Amino acid sequence: MNVNLTLGCKTADNYKIKDYLVVLIDVLRASSTITAAFEKGVKRIYSVKEKKEVLKLKSKNKNLILVGERHGIKIKDFDFGNSPVEIYNLDLKDKEIVFSSSNFSRVLEYYKDSPIIIVGCILNAKAVANYIKLINAKNNIKVLLVQVGTAEIFSEEDHLGSKIILQYLRSRKINLSQKEITYKLINSRNGKYLSSIGYKKDVEFCSILDKFQVVPIKIRENYFRITHQSK
Repeated sequence: MNVNLTLGCKTADNYKIKDYLVVLIDVLRASSTITAAFEKGVKRIYSVKEKKEVLKLKSKNKNLILVGERHGIKIKDFDFGNSPVEIYNLDLKDKEIVFSSSNFSRVLEYYKDSPIIIVGCILNAKAVANYIKLINAKNNIKVLLVQVGTAEIFSEEDHLGSKIILQYLRSRKINLSQKEITYKLINSRNGKYLSSIGYKKDVEFCSILDKFQVVPIKIRENYFRITHQSK
C-alpha cells in the first residue's frame, strides 16, 4: 500500500488528489467530535468553512444542528461548540449537523477532489485502518494521511494520530500505552490551550485509543456519513 503523510494544505499541490484516498486527522478536536457524533447516531454532517454559509443552510432547514468553533470557542448563534464530550452526551439519532471549525473545514476544501475522504483520529484509528485495508484488498490504492495542524503549523496530536493509523495499516502493535497517549495530548501545545479555556475533559476524551468503531466517510458528496463499523 502506498501511504504518504502530509501537513495541512502546504503540500496539497504536490499530489494528484483525485488519485488518493484522503484521511483528515484533526485529533483536537474536529475529527474526534465528528466521530463521536456518528457514534451517537447522526445521519449526515456537512462541513462548511464560513459562518455565513452555515447560517444560510440553517435558514433553509431549521432542523439542522450547528456545531463549531473559532479558536476553540463555540461560535455565536451555534447550538454547540466543537466538543466531543458535549456531543457524545446528546441523542443525535438521525439528526443532521452543519460543522465549522478553524482548521478542519478550511483544510477539507483543499482535498475535496479526493474520491474518498475519511475522518480519522485516535478514537477510531484501528477502524479507519481496517476499512482502508478492506478497500485496498479489492483495489490497490494510494493513501494520504493529512495532519490538519493549526493554521499550517505542525501539531503533536495530529502527528501522533497519523502515526497510530500508519502503524495499524502496517499491522504493527501500537508502542504507546493509553497513559502515554493521554499524557502526550494533555502536554501538547493545543492540549494545554484547550485545558486553559476549560476543555481538559475533551483532551482526555480525544486520547482514548480505539474507543469507537465508526468511520465517517465522504464519497464525492457534500456531506459525511458512516460507511463502516469494524468488528
